[in-house]
Amino acid sequence: MAPSFMTAGHAAALLLAGMRVYLLMSSMLSNQAPTGSGSSPAMGLYVSIGEPILIRRLLAIFFLVVMLIAPDRLNAQRFRPEREKSPLELAVSRFPTSGADSVQVNVFTQIPLDKLVFLAHSGGFKSTYELSIFVVDKDEMACGTSIWREEVVKSRFKETRSEDLYHIAHTSFILSPGEYRIVANLMDQDSRQSYKADKKVDVTGYPLDQLALSDILLVSKAEDVPGEPDRIIPFIGDKVSDKVDSFLVYLAIRTPTEEPARASLSCTLGEKGDTSTVLYHKTLTLGSSLSTHFISVATSNLKGQELTLTVNVQVDSLEAEQSIPIQIAWTGFSQLIEDVDQAIEQARYVATRAQLRKMRKASGETRREVFLAFWRTLDPTPETPRNELMNEYYSRVAYANNHFRSLLPGWETDMGMVYIIYGSPDEVERHPFDMDSKPYQIWFYYNKGMRFVFVDVNMLGDYRLITPLNPMRSF
Repeated sequence: MAPSFMTAGHAAALLLAGMRVYLLMSSMLSNQAPTGSGSSPAMGLYVSIGEPILIRRLLAIFFLVVMLIAPDRLNAQRFRPEREKSPLELAVSRFPTSGADSVQVNVFTQIPLDKLVFLAHSGGFKSTYELSIFVVDKDEMACGTSIWREEVVKSRFKETRSEDLYHIAHTSFILSPGEYRIVANLMDQDSRQSYKADKKVDVTGYPLDQLALSDILLVSKAEDVPGEPDRIIPFIGDKVSDKVDSFLVYLAIRTPTEEPARASLSCTLGEKGDTSTVLYHKTLTLGSSLSTHFISVATSNLKGQELTLTVNVQVDSLEAEQSIPIQIAWTGFSQLIEDVDQAIEQARYVATRAQLRKMRKASGETRREVFLAFWRTLDPTPETPRNELMNEYYSRVAYANNHFRSLLPGWETDMGMVYIIYGSPDEVERHPFDMDSKPYQIWFYYNKGMRFVFVDVNMLGDYRLITPLNPMRSF
């Protein structure tokens, strides 16, 4: 059976009409006189009994046909893309305490300045927000709460509208080992606009008889104030800005004894499948059981793909180690891009063949510049540092990879291609169990006057577009 293009609305109308006709005729027949006038008793018996039975049978057949046709048409539904990503970003780091069953969990919330409302204040601009951080366990029981108001002051209005400037808020909790979820709620006190973000964290204890090493934090700024907790501004995530010449690696060490101990502390950087480079190595004396340390690293060291930064500490026969992935956040790049080579291949739906050849032929630093130059030609707001079209394009690539993966990565499938070029369809009809056809889907784009039919030709979830599409420059 060839795919039908009856929409969900048509199917619903047909089903409703059938039900109304059936109910109306049933009501009329139930009120009919028991015998026919002007007919013989035998004929009257046929009219009063036989005809209603025949009509009811015909109506039942009609209703059955409607019920068989309509359900798969009613399977159509509005396409529901992923919930829009929250502008808030959370970073969580776990630090040992003096106890074995308690861990200090630091929560950093990155707040984009352009999401806050700034008002003129004393020659500058001020914004006030309220931030609530809640900690719940795996049973959704509250384990900690921190609520406070904070002011952000900027001297220039341009800073308040920048899409690349952030404010970092910090709080911490002492938690027992277990599985938790951190929930952040921010409300701007002037606009009353609110944002929410959450993050899961697994808290593992630090046995007292072992050498303990905290999570690694990548820090852009730090202030060491004697007698007070270290004041730090971390990078959120595993990316270091290319605008800084160096950054700090922040960590805490706890030894099993209160006595001063000699320790060997090293920091290495390695690329997948390659030899690690030693960035820092020092022998130091730990004067107390719990101490914090900063290691300075030049940003120029971050060359290559799939880099891993590792910190190792040794005290006598005891050893502890932590590793994190790390890369540079290049100015002008979408944060969703992790590999320039792959991003170039994924640009095939918006770039011409000549443009793709030019980007592929470039090498090293030149390739990144050629890639950025290509996207600058498509930037709808070249006067701003953010390229909205690039961000939208690679967010669609990420969505396609998460939802349309089959025998190929999601962005290479036919469904992924159509989604990347045209975005979310207005409506999707899914037909997974039709009797005489392979599973298929119909995507409707009403505003564009377009529809696309995908058939699972191999019955393996590999949906193919049955009509060819030339996507060149269609995005």
